[in-house]
Amino acid sequence: MTKRNSTKKALLMSTLSLLLCFSMLIGTTFAWFTDSVTSAGNIIKSGDLEVLMHWADGTKAFDDSADWKDASKEAIFKNSLWEPGYVDVKHIKITNNGSLALKYQLFIEPTGEVQDLADVIDVYVIKGGETIADRVSLAGKEPVGTLSEVIDSFETLVYGDITVAEKSDVFTIALKMRESAGNDYENKQIGSEFAVKVLATQLAYEGDSFDEKYDEEAVYADHYATTAADLVEATRKGGTVALMNDIDLTAGNNARAVANHLVVIPKGISTTILLNGNNILGVSANDSVNQSVFQVKGDLTVLGTGKVEITHTGADMGWNNLSAVFSVEGGTLTLGKNVSVVHNGGTSMAYGVDVNSTLGATTLNVNGATIYSTYTGVRLFSNHKTQAATVNFNEGFIEGENRDIWNQIASASIPAENGVVNIAEGYNYTTEATSNGGAKYFFGDYLVATDDEGFDDALKAGATTLILSSGNYVIPDSAQGKTLTIVGNGDTVVATQDDGSYEGCDYSLDGATVTFENIVINTDSTTYTGYARLKATYNNCVINGTYTLYDDSVFNNCTFNVTGDVYNIWTWGAPKATFNGCTFNNSGKAILLYGGSDTVLTVTDCVFNDKNDVAGVDNKAAIEVGSDWATDKKTIVATNCTVNGFDVTNKGLDTGSTLWGNKNSLSADRLNVTINGTKVYGN
Repeated sequence: MTKRNSTKKALLMSTLSLLLCFSMLIGTTFAWFTDSVTSAGNIIKSGDLEVLMHWADGTKAFDDSADWKDASKEAIFKNSLWEPGYVDVKHIKITNNGSLALKYQLFIEPTGEVQDLADVIDVYVIKGGETIADRVSLAGKEPVGTLSEVIDSFETLVYGDITVAEKSDVFTIALKMRESAGNDYENKQIGSEFAVKVLATQLAYEGDSFDEKYDEEAVYADHYATTAADLVEATRKGGTVALMNDIDLTAGNNARAVANHLVVIPKGISTTILLNGNNILGVSANDSVNQSVFQVKGDLTVLGTGKVEITHTGADMGWNNLSAVFSVEGGTLTLGKNVSVVHNGGTSMAYGVDVNSTLGATTLNVNGATIYSTYTGVRLFSNHKTQAATVNFNEGFIEGENRDIWNQIASASIPAENGVVNIAEGYNYTTEATSNGGAKYFFGDYLVATDDEGFDDALKAGATTLILSSGNYVIPDSAQGKTLTIVGNGDTVVATQDDGSYEGCDYSLDGATVTFENIVINTDSTTYTGYARLKATYNNCVINGTYTLYDDSVFNNCTFNVTGDVYNIWTWGAPKATFNGCTFNNSGKAILLYGGSDTVLTVTDCVFNDKNDVAGVDNKAAIEVGSDWATDKKTIVATNCTVNGFDVTNKGLDTGSTLWGNKNSLSADRLNVTINGTKVYGN
């Protein structure tokens, strides 16, 4: 056989073999370059979150020696011999003892009523575990507040986060009794003990398949409530309960959950509810059942922004119906800032909060909450000769339709002090009924008014801080000569009035010193409209119409609005007129620096808007300077101001500026102008 034949035969056999392979693969799926590997040890296991708090004598260097104590085993700051200048210092160590990164917050929580001595003990918080070797070490450090302020506010003293690798944070808390505390504080006490408390939850640190943000919404709590059943169960156990969403207690059988009360805090149990921007809704049927959303026999604190509400199914409630949002019976209810207590519906015996001493000493603390009711905001029912029903208002609101605090003493033989409303600055109601049909309510330094009569009553009662609800007001003459703070909510409108003088100005604040906050002031835009001889500070206010100043005036973040051939502001009788971060909206005339006395006008970070909406109002700069007198001197200090749409003044000296104009040609010895730190006119 030749070599050629052999090659031909081999080729034929190869072709036949290939065809045979194809026939065997008909109907199958091709797989190219296949391989496999097995990964063992894939374990699904949850992480654990565990935070520990330890503390030691703050005069010693921070370490992990035997001096350390578990804070849950031994109370701190217990010295009973406090005197002016006394200082007690502790180091705090927060340890991450789990397998997950955590974030924490520390605050001071009362375990009972806080009294007297706490008002003169300052609290210092020093991060980094700095050793406080002596009292001098506190020099130059600012306290975060008094102990009573820190406890009342429930504000967090320390925030932090700790990864597993970092393990711990260290900081120092110092308490110091003020040297200025006099004999009034001898033999006084703080009251019940207080607790230094730490809450911790997951930190957005560990990642999943997408990012490390799945823990971003974690909140601090011992329990989390997403349903009515969760809330009922958690509050009975005590601890901190965080609401994860709105909770409707009216669904299913919840309306008769526990002895006709929707949620009960048992005696001896302390519970804190964190609303977290969520609401709790309850309902009361129109029958003869004493029913409330919460029955507080133990201690309940409600914090955060949110609403606790009860509604009626009937138009009127029978006399036996309690129907309160909170019924406090032998315990303590504390309402924090931004909490809203709302009772809607019914015209008889229905309260926002019912404080009842029948089952023992009962206390309501209001620390900035708003209580709204269509009948009575708070009922105080003292039915025990030795146990008091007490309401302590530190700061807050009662709103509603002619509603306030009703102090009901059940028997004439019961001393009046067993049913007391304690209000800071000496207001103390001990009479049988405080509800007199007037729209006025006392809260700490505050007095809330809902109409002109209530406003006048508040001033005559000696209030120095007044909170005005939404509505329209005219300031009464009883404000003359007083030092006041008047606070609105942005929908509070105060109108100036013409008191019949030749100037047409308002004398109701004659000689007064006032701070206005979140108030709308409306004027009729006539010449000289304003408050005679008023020295004032205006914060976040809106002034509609021409406003004339008669004494030193400061405006912070205010808005001025006028339309027509009128100015926003006449400085007239103000030696100093200061505007910070203000906006002037007008038809071409913003500020007139004019009057017979020397005036310093300061404008910083202000915006001047000429709307050009009225024909003939033009050729004016944003600030016009004028004088009809021979000796008065004017000063303008303007920094970082924005001018939109104004003109260069066509009268007097040509300044070349749309910001300021010298329309009466005041000489350089009478007018000084400084723009952005550079003097542009004057000697």
